[in-house]
Amino acid sequence: MKFPFELSIARKYLIPKRKQLSMSLIAIMSVGVISLVVCLVAIFLSVTEGIENTWLKKLTSLHAPIRITPTPAYYSSYYYQVDSISAASDYQNKNIREKYLCTSSNPYVQEMDMEVPPYWPRPDMAPSGTLKDPVKTAFTAIQSLQKKYPDLLVDDYEICGAMLRLGLRRGQPSAPGRQPSQNFITQASYVCSFPEKSPIGENLLLAPTAKDCLQILQKVEYDTHASMLESKNGEAFSKAIKNVFAYLTIEELSSPPMWQIPHSLFPEKIHLSAKAYVHKGSIVHLTVAKESARKKNSSTSGILQGFVTKTASGLIFESGKEKYVLENSTPLYLEEATSFQVKLIQDSLETSQDISGLTFSAKGSLQNTTIEGTISLTDMEVTKCTYVSEFTEKPLLSPLWVYSVKAPNKPKEYLLPKDSSGSFGIIISKNFQDSGARIGDKGHFTYLAPTSSSIQEQQIPVYVAGFYDPGIMSIGHRSIFADAGVVRSLNSSSHLSTVDKLLSNGIHVWNSDLQKTKDMKNEIQKAFAQSGIDKYWTVTTFHEYDFSKDLLQQFQSDKYLFSLVGIIILLVACSNIISLLVLLVNDKKKEIGILQAMGTSPSSIAIIFGLCGTFLGVVSSGLGILGAYFLLHNIDTVVHLLSSFQGHDAFNPAFYGNSLPKELSGTAIKFILYTTPFLSLCAGLIPAIKACLLQPSQMLRNE
Repeated sequence: MKFPFELSIARKYLIPKRKQLSMSLIAIMSVGVISLVVCLVAIFLSVTEGIENTWLKKLTSLHAPIRITPTPAYYSSYYYQVDSISAASDYQNKNIREKYLCTSSNPYVQEMDMEVPPYWPRPDMAPSGTLKDPVKTAFTAIQSLQKKYPDLLVDDYEICGAMLRLGLRRGQPSAPGRQPSQNFITQASYVCSFPEKSPIGENLLLAPTAKDCLQILQKVEYDTHASMLESKNGEAFSKAIKNVFAYLTIEELSSPPMWQIPHSLFPEKIHLSAKAYVHKGSIVHLTVAKESARKKNSSTSGILQGFVTKTASGLIFESGKEKYVLENSTPLYLEEATSFQVKLIQDSLETSQDISGLTFSAKGSLQNTTIEGTISLTDMEVTKCTYVSEFTEKPLLSPLWVYSVKAPNKPKEYLLPKDSSGSFGIIISKNFQDSGARIGDKGHFTYLAPTSSSIQEQQIPVYVAGFYDPGIMSIGHRSIFADAGVVRSLNSSSHLSTVDKLLSNGIHVWNSDLQKTKDMKNEIQKAFAQSGIDKYWTVTTFHEYDFSKDLLQQFQSDKYLFSLVGIIILLVACSNIISLLVLLVNDKKKEIGILQAMGTSPSSIAIIFGLCGTFLGVVSSGLGILGAYFLLHNIDTVVHLLSSFQGHDAFNPAFYGNSLPKELSGTAIKFILYTTPFLSLCAGLIPAIKACLLQPSQMLRNE
């Protein structure tokens, strides 16, 4: 239905006029209030939804949207138990990966192996007469869904419990006169096999930082230090450090306060403001500030203020009329921390026997003067570096941190390295990083294993190869990713089982669209039933995980609660429209009477004022959404301002991440565009009804 007449009248009433300044101001204030409320509601809903989506992304990357676990029927089946009596299986039960890679589903040889116990279930045979293989059939059924879900990924997983003891060793073992310090972090952890093709690497892995760089170099020195002492040459270190710098570039070093400047770095024939420290009539050392002092500080007892100059014969210090000629061996210290742009001198890789022998060509600024020369890593801090972590093919010598390989037309794979000493790389949560752990820190997994005479403690050497962000799940902070072989060794050798057997091994299925998770689950269950293996598997979505189910339900309840609160706030804001239109009806009584006298129906009068309310709601929605878009793109500035007022982080990174979501939610926009105009229309109906009830003869007589 079209309302050209009603639209023209409504537009006439809404256009501001000088003669109706008070009415126009009230209209602008009403639009402003509603726009502000719309803006805040849109921001609140967008941030809330963004946090939930981020949390779900981390949860499903870590634990997969769909988890398929074996049932008790699987573990009691002939298919699973037959490996324990088969010589071809080394008399050990196989995990899911070993079952999938095994060429034979039935390794039992009647002539060689012991007799099958009579209490075992009968073999589950396929129609073809061969032993039914639940593992290979399950993988085939899941992979058949890739036509419908192109981004579907499937991989097995294995979990076990172990004690991680991580050593935080700091300091160079070869540094003269200095003893390296060492602390330990010990934690009982869930050790999970690292899925190379999962979204974990893309969504959860944290990039190596500059703080990790020095620890990686020190790890190489520690690993080669013992062999260097035995062989009395630095070839082992030189070879290992070359491998590191093949994938690492140090770009900036920072000196600590009171760092002794190499005289080769000090510029010649340049006067620099300095202080001389005098003891028994002679200068023992000099200090130079990073910036020249604006005011000349007067000399005090034992300290002379002046200028230092480097010449070919040595250092010259001038203080007032006094002049001191110093030897080149006189120490010269830099008072503040100073950054240097550096480039590794490749020849030092051949000659150095420890990291203090690595030299860099450096360039910096001192008192507005450029200084250039050669410096070493001793006492320096790496503040900027670049890591190579992405490859198109697997490198012959892998870096010491987690890296990815993206071959053409193949999914990206994230790989865990193994160092030259035999230690396995592991990925730990960022909580360890907050506690001081760095890439390169070494440790070991501890577990109890039975021997011929007793139960003994065994160790598997590991080192930190990367960190991941587990989100807010408490179980995530205790999860450690390791090579599948390490997890298998722990599970097969450990005397004690710390993880439920039904959950310790299974299949993970990933898909980028979480909205399709339940549909995928139904299709997988249907495919399993058609293949006759449904009794061997339990299919679970992330909505049903024990450790996240309650939190997901709370998120859903909060979403409904926040939407209800938003509607109430918008309803209060839209009440301004009632006040505005009531004033407008009172102001336009004469015109309303004339329109009714000329034959305008009461419904048309109601439509006019209803359109006025709806138009105000639409304009307010548009302005509020634009404001929300602008504020969300500058949310970091707003958060920083709030944090400065409170004196601490306004939003805890453990719950909200390092930054709040900056995208305007489509759900929030729909909520605003549906709710605000509707509430505005409802608010406009009250004055519209009042206008309909007015009698034209009475109004014209009064006017």
